[in-house]
Amino acid sequence: MSDLQRKKNLWSWLLYDAGNSFVYLVLGGLYLAQWIIIDNNLPDIWYGGMFALSTVLVLLISPFLGAWSDNIKRRLPFLKITTLLMIFIGLIMGITILIPFNHSKIFLILGLSMLVLSLYQISQLFYNSLLENISSKETRGKYSGLGELFNNLGFVMASFILILFATNKLYLFGIQGRAQTFLPAFIIFAIVAIPMLTLFKENTINNEIKKVKYSEIYNKTIIGIKKLFSDQKNIGIFLIGFCFISDALLTAQMYFAIILNKIYQLSDVQITILLASMLFCGMISSYFIGKLGDKIKHKNMLIIVTSLLVILFSIVYLSSWKGIIYIMPLIAGIGWGGFYTSSRALLIKIAPKENLGEYFGLYSTFEKFASIIGPMVWGIITLILIDNGIIKYRVAGMVVVGLMAIGIYFIYKVKE
Repeated sequence: MSDLQRKKNLWSWLLYDAGNSFVYLVLGGLYLAQWIIIDNNLPDIWYGGMFALSTVLVLLISPFLGAWSDNIKRRLPFLKITTLLMIFIGLIMGITILIPFNHSKIFLILGLSMLVLSLYQISQLFYNSLLENISSKETRGKYSGLGELFNNLGFVMASFILILFATNKLYLFGIQGRAQTFLPAFIIFAIVAIPMLTLFKENTINNEIKKVKYSEIYNKTIIGIKKLFSDQKNIGIFLIGFCFISDALLTAQMYFAIILNKIYQLSDVQITILLASMLFCGMISSYFIGKLGDKIKHKNMLIIVTSLLVILFSIVYLSSWKGIIYIMPLIAGIGWGGFYTSSRALLIKIAPKENLGEYFGLYSTFEKFASIIGPMVWGIITLILIDNGIIKYRVAGMVVVGLMAIGIYFIYKVKE
C-alpha cells in the first residue's frame, strides 16, 4: 500500500469516528431520551428497554458477523453495509419525527431507533478492526489515541451544532424543538462518512474460505466465558467488576440529560455546555491518568477514579445543590476517561499476552451485557415509583451508585 493511500485511509478512518458521534449524541442520551420522556411523557423504561433490546440484537448477530469477516479476511464490506443501512433508516426516522403525528407513531420512532443503535454497535466492530490497515505495531497505540481524540471532538462539535436546531436557531420543517436534531445528525454523518465508504482501501489476503457455523461460534463464546471462572479467575473477577461499573456509567450517560433537567432544571443549552466541558476535561485527563497508573498501578488508579465517580453521583442524585454543576465537568471527565483508560491497561497487564485478542473480545461482550442490565433496572424502578416525582430518579440513581460500589469491590480483589 502506498504512503498516499495509507494517509487517505487514516483520514477517512478518523473522520468516520468524528461523524458517528453525531448519531450517538442524538440517540445515546441527550436528545432521544428527552424527546421520549419529557416531550412525549412516556415512562423511562421505554427508552431503557429500546436500548437494551438493541444490545440483545447485537449480542445475537455480531459473533456470527465477526467470525464471517475473520473467515474471508475482510472488514470493509461489512462496515459499508451497516453504515449505509444506518444512514438510510436514520434519515427515514429523522424525517418521520418532524411530521406531526398521533401518539401511536412514537413507537415507530422507538423501533427505528432500536435498529439504528444495533447497526451503530455492529459497525463499530468492523470499524475498530480496520485499525490494522492504517497502522503498524509501532503506531497502533498512537492512531488508536487519535481515533479517540476525533471521537471526542466529534461529540463537542455535535453538541454545539445540534443545540442550534434544538433551540430553533436553525429550523428545517415540521415539529420544533428536540425533534429537529435527528435529521441533521444523520445528514452530517452521511457526508463525513463518504471518504470511508469511497476512498478507504483494505488490505486483502487470499486464503481458503471455510464454512461458518453459528452454533460453533456460539459454543466457542460460551466456552471462553466458562474458562474465566476456571482457568483465569483473576480475569473473570476483573470483568465482573468492569461490567458492574460500566453498567452504572452507561446508565448515567443515557439519563444524563433527564437528571439535569428534572432535578436541576437545566436547559438544553446549559446541558450542552456541561457535556462539552466534561468531554474536554476527559480528553486532557486520560493521558495523564494513564501515565500516573504506570507509576501507582492501574488497579489502584481504577479504584481511585471510580470512587471519585461514586462520590460525585451520590451528591448529584441525593441533593439539589447547584454548586455541584460547576465541579462536575472536572470530576466526571477525570472519572469517565480514567475508568476506560485504566481498565484497558489493567486487562493488558493481567491477561496472557498470547490470548489478549480473545480477552478483549470478552471485555467487549461484558461491556455489552452492561448496556442491558442498567437501563432496565433504571426503567423498572422509575416505573414502580412513577407517581413520586423526582424521588424516583434519586432512588434509581442511588441503585446505580450501588452497582458501581459492587464493581469496586470486585476490582479490589483483582491481583495485578
